[in-house]
This record gives sequence, C-alpha cells and structure tokens, in this order.
Amino acid sequence: MFDKSNNIDWETRVDRHIDLILLCITTGNYGPFHALVAHNVIQGADHWTTFCDMRNASRDYNNRPSENDLMHVSVNLVHNLEENFDKRVKEFQTLYKRNPTHHRLEQGVEELQQSIRHHHKQTFEHSRDQGKHIIRQLPAHLRDVASKLFTLSLDAPGTVIEEQDRSVKNIYNTVFDNPKRLPMNIQKAFASNKAAADVAVKWVRSLYHRRHFEMDDESDAGSDVSEMEELIADVLPDLDSSVQRLTFRKTELGWKISDMVR
Repeated sequence: MFDKSNNIDWETRVDRHIDLILLCITTGNYGPFHALVAHNVIQGADHWTTFCDMRNASRDYNNRPSENDLMHVSVNLVHNLEENFDKRVKEFQTLYKRNPTHHRLEQGVEELQQSIRHHHKQTFEHSRDQGKHIIRQLPAHLRDVASKLFTLSLDAPGTVIEEQDRSVKNIYNTVFDNPKRLPMNIQKAFASNKAAADVAVKWVRSLYHRRHFEMDDESDAGSDVSEMEELIADVLPDLDSSVQRLTFRKTELGWKISDMVR
C-alpha cells in the first residue's frame, strides 16, 4: 500500500484505498486504516494546490469537473453514513421500547450490526464509482493528482464508520450484559455519530480549501461527546418513556437538549 505512488496508476490507487477500507469493515479491525491515515498525515502533501496549479495551466480543461465535485462525493458520503446510522439505531430503539423477548432483542441487535456494515460497504463502493467517474472526465495529466486528493479525503468518512462500528458493538454488548443500560448507550450512539460526522465534514473541506484542520475550531469532538454523555446520564432517569429521540444544541454554556421527539 505504501509503494511510491509513481509505480501505480490512478485507478489502482483508488481501488487499493477503498479495498483496504472494505477489509476493515469486514473484519472489524481498523488497525490497517490507522496506519494508512498516519502515513498520509506524515506525508503532508498539498494535493489540492498541485491540482489547482496544474488545472489552471491546462489548455484543455474547459468545463470538465472540478475539485469541488470530488469534495462533494466525500462530504455526501459522510452525510449518508450519518443519516443511515441514525435511522437504523432509531429502528432498534423502537424495538427495545416494545419490550420484546430477550431473544428478539438479540436478533434485533444482530440485524442492526449486519445492516450497518452492509451499508458501509455499499456506500464506499458507490463513492468509488462516483470518484472514478469524475476523475475519468479530467484531462489525463490531472488524473493522478486528482486520485491522490480523492483518496486522501476518504480518510475522514473512514473515521466515521469506525466510530459507528464502536457504538454498535457497545449496544450489542449491552444487550447481552445489561439491557437496562440500552437507553443511555443508544443516546450515546446518536451523540457520538453526530460529533464524528461534523468533524469529518470539516476534515474533508479542509483538504480542498487548504484550511488547517482544527478540532477546537468550534468544538473538540472528544470533549463534546463527554459533555453529552454527562447530560444524558443526568436527564435519563427522569425522562418520559414516550421520548423517542433527543436533539442537542451547543450554547455558550455548553450542550443543551433543544428538542424531544415523542
């Protein structure tokens, strides 16, 4: 995976990157992905500037796709992952509120885990096709650097699926170990999913606009999750059983519950 980039063509680069992420999804082991992200960070290459300089000097660019088209593939991937996760977890939450048998609850959480992983694979495969379709429309001399920019922007969605996988495993273990803690851990899953997706979108945009990625730009993802977990722990014991979903909003005084869906 870490051969010099000049030794592989742009399509192979995209395929290798996606295939590595698919391997992590299948095995649940994100160690190889962590190594890839570390490698990319250490390299520190500014592919966006290189692409723009080469594009501006190109005489045959005309109305072909721009770097923004590639950026939108990764941003939309994050949004797709975030929305599907919320939808699937909410379905499991509804099942739990119906007081099913423990066997049905076990089936439900296994279905949740399988559906999330299946969607992860589908969305990354779809993004692979979208990215390659856009890159093919570029002049030949821009495709290599465009593929580097595109694959680099896939690291952010990769962190989202890892966080989602961790949350689902937590819910899964709770079903078998202590089902009474499910309401709290489900709310934690919603909160961590939103925090991870928000940071991932900022990460992607920073790669295409040369803005230094600052986790404390608006909020630190880790501290945000901790604050919301504390808030959930405080309100959950007194929460009406009819509440299906909580919406959080950050204020100057910290995270607050802004809406309840019954």
